[in-house]
Amino acid sequence: QRMNVNGNAGRYDMTAVLGEGGMATVWRAYDRQLGREVALKALQPHLTPDAEIRARFAAESSALASLSHPNIVRVYDISASDRFPYFTMELIDGPSLADIIRRDGPQPPRRVAEALWALASAVDYLHAMGIIHRDVKAANIMVDRDGRLVLMDFGVARMLDTSGRTRAGSLLGTPEAMSPEQVYGQPAGPPADIYALGVLAFHLLTGRPPFEGDTAKVMHGHAVEPPPSLRLVYPSLPAACAAAVDAALAKQPEQRPATAGAFAQAFAAGLAPASPAVPPPLPPAGDSGTAIAPPRQIVESGGGAPAWALAVLALSALAMIASVVIGMMASLIIMATPGFPMSPDDAMMRAHMVRPPPERAIAVISTAASLEDTRNG
Repeated sequence: QRMNVNGNAGRYDMTAVLGEGGMATVWRAYDRQLGREVALKALQPHLTPDAEIRARFAAESSALASLSHPNIVRVYDISASDRFPYFTMELIDGPSLADIIRRDGPQPPRRVAEALWALASAVDYLHAMGIIHRDVKAANIMVDRDGRLVLMDFGVARMLDTSGRTRAGSLLGTPEAMSPEQVYGQPAGPPADIYALGVLAFHLLTGRPPFEGDTAKVMHGHAVEPPPSLRLVYPSLPAACAAAVDAALAKQPEQRPATAGAFAQAFAAGLAPASPAVPPPLPPAGDSGTAIAPPRQIVESGGGAPAWALAVLALSALAMIASVVIGMMASLIIMATPGFPMSPDDAMMRAHMVRPPPERAIAVISTAASLEDTRNG
């Protein structure tokens, strides 16, 4: 059954629920005014009387509307109605990374590196705009039909230049991807998002997050326990890749990579062509992908004939060929010399060589006949 949104001239028809959380519901909707499908995120009706929650919801929509990045969801329209606040955004018709992990299991390191590059670009862009996402996780990253990764759900994002709307002692974020400082209720800066990217990388590589269990157990793990060793869970993973993830999962924010891009770069650097655990690197966009092969050695060290022996054999072969050619040329020159005695066959060959004019052809034939008579006599 189709439901009509009362507000903004009733231009949206909601047709299906795409997802639902404690704070909001995301609908698949049709924009009759522009004739396109959108995703409509509406605040839960029982939360609309709470002015602080409405303010947080409005902050999310306003923050998203100011952003423009290929790996961040685009906002189209905002309704600040006290009775039914919502905003519309692009509809990503595809699964989340969490869906892909559930369906396919652990992802290859090369694919993880590509995902980290895209998401790190989005996270660093957010930080440059003064926004901390605070909930980067597989369930909040959608994949469209072209394979583009899109970061979603800014419901707990915080502006760096404000004191935030978080109540004292309250926690915002998902325990699965919560940084130690978030667990302790401390202000979350850019390192919190880098920690979450480390959790995501671990999740993609192994098919599970580093800490599992009930909420208390997961939060305790993030706060005080070291993450499981990737080298034990994934023995074939290059050591440099595992070290990059470990650095992102450091308990102290200052010990993590300075930027999300630095983390993605460190992970990708571990996928060297010499490593047997990973395929060769993908060529950059616009490159033909043709590799330049190293020069091939003629003689392998420690085996085969010495190089000087091969050189002597080669020179000998050339000398033999040269002697044969010189002998043939000398014979031809002698045969072409007038008055030189020759057999009838040689005379015929000479006739073809010197190509006599027609008046000399009869003389050549007569000479050959005389020589033939002499030899027979």
